[in-house]
Amino acid sequence: DIVMVVGFAADRERLAGIEFLKQSETPGLGARIAETWFKQQFKGKRGPFTTVAEGEPTKENEFDAITGATFTSNAVRDIVNAVIGRAGSLPEEGAQ
Repeated sequence: DIVMVVGFAADRERLAGIEFLKQSETPGLGARIAETWFKQQFKGKRGPFTTVAEGEPTKENEFDAITGATFTSNAVRDIVNAVIGRAGSLPEEGAQ
């Protein structure tokens, strides 16, 4: 299981960041999703996201997949894209 938090900027279009609360991926492969470089690449970007090979330059809606961890990279993509799809229904900042 991968459990993560996806934060949005005030505009609810760009990501403020992601954080993993739980993951049990293979050390040295899929577990690299918890590394700072991987998480930081989402900050300020807007989706829906697609993956590109690790180390390739990325556009606003792309992120570097982890070499050798395609299933994990795709799972993160799918989770983030699902959350983005529901972002419009999130309450506005300060709403009760």
